Amino acid sequence: MSLMSMDKVSKNFTLKQLNILFEYKNKILYWKTPTNTRIIIGSRVFKECNQNSVVKIYGKRYNGALICFSIDKGYIPKIICWKKDTKNLHDTYFMIDISNFNFYNLNEIKKVLEYDKNKGILFWKINFKKYLIGEKAGYINNGYEKINFMNQWMYSHILVWLFENKTFPKNEIDHINHIRNDNRIENLRDVSHKINGRNMSRHKDTKLKKVGITLLKSGNYRSSLGGHIGVFSTEKKAIKARNDKMNKEGYHENHK
Repeated sequence: MSLMSMDKVSKNFTLKQLNILFEYKNKILYWKTPTNTRIIIGSRVFKECNQNSVVKIYGKRYNGALICFSIDKGYIPKIICWKKDTKNLHDTYFMIDISNFNFYNLNEIKKVLEYDKNKGILFWKINFKKYLIGEKAGYINNGYEKINFMNQWMYSHILVWLFENKTFPKNEIDHINHIRNDNRIENLRDVSHKINGRNMSRHKDTKLKKVGITLLKSGNYRSSLGGHIGVFSTEKKAIKARNDKMNKEGYHENHK
């Protein structure tokens, strides 16, 4: 049974009630008040420690680690995860409250993700459900890397920008070398939609050499760049006209 499928401690108990039922001491949870005739006052609650340790209270099942955290920290979180592999998973030092996680709070993000500056890669810092400490975070969608967590998602390049600059980009993020999942900070720039459109890759299906060059039925070549430039007898002449306008209007050199 997963942590998420157990009955909610925060819904059914107050902190005062938990302290009446249990004592958390030296990283061990003990019974203070029996909830059935088989329980002995002062006995340990768990035979084995793991992230899904179950405590049965009046016929319902609750996550034991979350109860330990609540009593030790003095409040009841909705959900917790673990920040280190440890044999004693009821050591509250290794538990993190992620009840208020969102991708728009850098402090919350830093609880669960670690940023490798040299590679532009994000790694998990926690053990939670399918996520494991040290594993690369994210998956590729339409060339871009996205990260899902707690029913939320965010592009990795946005998070890298946030880690580096402590603020979200004001406009759009342009991947300078056109590799959408190369999220090294030196490959990212915060630009307007117009400027971003001036650093585009040639469409993979075209046989022509540059963006903005079109082969007409007449055999001539149309050159365009943010509008029509002209029609030329050769592709070379059309490309030259396009490049001249690129240089004049400040297009990025990687605009193909």
